[in-house]
Amino acid sequence: MAWRRGQAYGQDLRDRVLAAEGETVRQIAERLLASPSYVVKVRARLRQTGEREARAQHNHLPLRLAPMLSALRTHARRTRRSANCGPGLLPSTACRSVTRHVEGPCPARADA
Repeated sequence: MAWRRGQAYGQDLRDRVLAAEGETVRQIAERLLASPSYVVKVRARLRQTGEREARAQHNHLPLRLAPMLSALRTHARRTRRSANCGPGLLPSTACRSVTRHVEGPCPARADA
């Protein structure tokens, strides 16, 4: 399995980097097919925090529907009460409905 962008290297590679003693950073990196920067960062984290494993990665992008969350909840409550719907809507339907509810009908469509 090849490394993919946005994912941490495996724990086995971290363990091999930390187990390497008496070699320079460049020698370890070449032997393990990793970058010298990675070797330095793994060693620095162990020295500074005592952590030997990767931390959880987080997506720092704000949610697209966050500004409409209260309107979405209100609309979902109304829809369930009035139509006696099941447990939920498709996300695309909910997004279109909330957009219409908050912003009004689409100006590009005359029948909307």
